[in-house]
Formats: sequence, C-alpha cells, structure tokens
Amino acid sequence: MGYLLGDGKILPAWILEEVELETPLKKGALGQATRRVQEWLNLHNIGLGIDGDFGQITELKVKQFQEYHGFQPTGIVDAETFKKLVAPLRRVLTPIHINSKGK
Repeated sequence: MGYLLGDGKILPAWILEEVELETPLKKGALGQATRRVQEWLNLHNIGLGIDGDFGQITELKVKQFQEYHGFQPTGIVDAETFKKLVAPLRRVLTPIHINSKGK
C-alpha cells in the first residue's frame, strides 16, 4: 500500500519501512525487520528485549499479541499481524480531507 503526503508526494523510504513488511518473519529471523517487530511489540506494552533475533521469546510475545487481537496464535509475523502492529502509525499517516467550509 502506498502512502502519500497531503501534497501527493510519496512518503520517504524510512517511513515506509515502518508500515510495510516485505516477507513474513518467524523464529530464526535476524536483522532490522525483526528489531522493528520487537520495537512495535514494546509499543503495544508487550515487553521484550530488542536485539534483532527472532527467538523463542519473540515468538511467544508475537503469539500473545496475536491471541489478544483475535488472530490465530502462530508466532509468525505475517501481513495481517504486522498491519495490526503498525496500525497506530498507519492511522496518523492517513490523510485528513477537509471540505472548503473547514468541516
């Protein structure tokens, strides 16, 4: 999904990386995408260390998040789970349309 600024310009890549998931993440994944998931889990008050290693604890915390939000608790961060994780940022990036009368 592409996000546009109010003037029609596409958001910078560093912001897009926060709201888009290239591939599902699961136990054994390493790197920045895993760090991002761990950060988002913390922002949702599901505390865990942020180390970029999708290990047993991250898998458990993803399952907790999924279960809380009514998803099948697989421990895999798929597109649906990631979309829910980043929903707060997606909401603030949604353009607000104001009619000519300011309503």
